[in-house]
Amino acid sequence: MDRRYGWIIVDPNICHGKPVFKGTRVLVADVLDMIASGMGIDEILEEYPQLSICFT
Repeated sequence: MDRRYGWIIVDPNICHGKPVFKGTRVLVADVLDMIASGMGIDEILEEYPQLSICFT
């Protein structure tokens, strides 16, 4: 496994196999949509504080 991306997983038993951040059920696509809409990391972490280990 490439360690740079070790915090994104795909498991058919979690969120129907869509990519999520490891240890959460937060969809990668949702976070990418937030970034695309102009949200900053601080705003995203406010919405999903469990992602702090991925972005710090």
